[in-house]
Amino acid sequence: MAYILKNQPSAKTAARRFAVLIALVGLVLTVAQIGYTSRTGNVFCLNDGCAVVENLFSLPPVFFNLAGALFFLVVLILAQLTRNHYAAHDCWSRMMGLALLAAMAVEGVLLSFQFQISRAWCSYCLVIFACVFLLNLSLGWRQFVRGLTVLVAVIMASASFDYAPLWDMPSGQRGSYGEIVRPNATTSARLYFSAACPHCEEVIASLDEDNTCQIGLYPLEAVPDQRVAGLVKNTRYDSAINRALLQGLGLNEVPVLMVKEDQDIRFITGKDAILTFLERCRPAPTPPPLASVTPSQEGQSIVPDGQSGRSFIAYPQRKNAGESCPIGIACPPETRPPFALPR
Repeated sequence: MAYILKNQPSAKTAARRFAVLIALVGLVLTVAQIGYTSRTGNVFCLNDGCAVVENLFSLPPVFFNLAGALFFLVVLILAQLTRNHYAAHDCWSRMMGLALLAAMAVEGVLLSFQFQISRAWCSYCLVIFACVFLLNLSLGWRQFVRGLTVLVAVIMASASFDYAPLWDMPSGQRGSYGEIVRPNATTSARLYFSAACPHCEEVIASLDEDNTCQIGLYPLEAVPDQRVAGLVKNTRYDSAINRALLQGLGLNEVPVLMVKEDQDIRFITGKDAILTFLERCRPAPTPPPLASVTPSQEGQSIVPDGQSGRSFIAYPQRKNAGESCPIGIACPPETRPPFALPR
């Protein structure tokens, strides 16, 4: 028993082994992600947040994974060369500590990006952050406190910035099928729709020449040729961006209209609500001329020429329960029962 206790590894040795293990796990994960992305063209992730974050970056995901793999490889080598537990005289340990502080700063930027801009959490990114977090912890409490200080400082500094709104993200143009151009438009909007959604077809059909709003079409999958007055089509578009964006925002049904009004952006969901909003994009109807009034007609109702004195009431259409379709599910055609006027 005394021999076993005497030959137990010290806390410093155990911490170094733990750092080697975590660095090896991070290296395997990033290399596996590079292989999976190169083979399939997609990022392996446990949720849709990865696709949202990926599509908001201008650089390909392989670039970030290569940088991550190189980082974990360097940390793995430094952890093997480290003899003492972050001793001041051990240059390898000091280099490893500086590398981990830089990694915490980068992770602070990525966490702020997910929280403030994409509004979606990438599960794969969080796993990599956990590896960096544990590596800092493995070098002792002093290194851990320093790393945590850097992380909090970066997040607080990032929170003070005024980031570009969702409307101005570069992914907006990449997902656009085309734009209905109106030179004097005062309202801009983006319509997210699906080819399997009959309610979306009704909304698109309402975008005729009388429509005065500038509206972009953003499909969730490849769609047949759309013929809309004033539509300027893009030669290439990425519909996966649109699907990932809606799902990342918690919107699981189409049609969805994203409207930009001054500095505010709001989402309108459902066919009826969208058609009601689009009514403001139409010119106000010209009222019919009124008949001239003669003294003998005083006290009588004034009605347009050629019409009788009956009242014309526009009864509201009955709200259809199925005014939107779930994303990724074929939606049956809408049935319209005859609407009976009240007696």
